[in-house]
Amino acid sequence: MKLPCTWKKCVRFGLTIAASATVLSSPDARADGVPTGLPPSPTFGIQKFTQPMPRFDVLRRQPVTDLQPPPMEQSNQTQQPVDPQLGGGTGPIEGRPPGPVWAHQEFTRFPPRVAYDVTMEGAKTNLIYNPQVPATLNSGINPATPFRFRFHPNLPDQGPLAMWTFN
Repeated sequence: MKLPCTWKKCVRFGLTIAASATVLSSPDARADGVPTGLPPSPTFGIQKFTQPMPRFDVLRRQPVTDLQPPPMEQSNQTQQPVDPQLGGGTGPIEGRPPGPVWAHQEFTRFPPRVAYDVTMEGAKTNLIYNPQVPATLNSGINPATPFRFRFHPNLPDQGPLAMWTFN
């Protein structure tokens, strides 16, 4: 029976695996490590995985015909004005590069059937929270109560310049 490698190669491979495991288990390689060498962000005494994760709002379904411009197989290169703070001028209405290489796969076979209008803005207190489930199924969170944008009750609120949200 022939071995897949010589004994020297097998030993060398084993040592490489052992060294990799040692490096990966070092404090600098952990997910909680700070690879930049800077001090970690303050945690204000919070503990991991102690707070509920609220459900997302349920977005309203719309017919695809409501979307303007309508979805296209290839990117929409219609020019639109660009905000002066972003350099001004004009730019394409969509971010995908033009051409069939970047087209949606199977667009004609599986056309879009429903649409969701999603907007992005700076973080703020959510005054209309609608996960469409009772509080008993949402970690006891009352949807009628304004929902402040923070990651944990002991952490400060996130402002509109620190974090972006959708809808």
